[in-house]
Amino acid sequence: MSKVTATLKRLKMVVATLEQFKDTEAVVPEDGCLYQTYNGSLVYVFKDSDKDIYGVVLKGGHGINHSRGTNAGETYSLDEDGYCERYEGEELVMSLARKLDIALP
Repeated sequence: MSKVTATLKRLKMVVATLEQFKDTEAVVPEDGCLYQTYNGSLVYVFKDSDKDIYGVVLKGGHGINHSRGTNAGETYSLDEDGYCERYEGEELVMSLARKLDIALP
């Protein structure tokens, strides 16, 4: 598969994922909670000492090799509205779709 074909395939998947959420807003992140992202990834959200918001990928990821949040264990930045900070690109699939009602000890 050529690089162009592979890129087109990936972009079509991104568009199909985002299309499902075109009429909804991301979920506002809360510190210490679990979320499912637009692409079905599982993330844990936390705020650092500067109140910056991050998601830790527990399962899934966006699969874009040049960007944070590609694989489980990586962190990526979120804005105060729950969107991936790199909302102009493919990473938008890592925006918060829904909060999971799971209590952590």
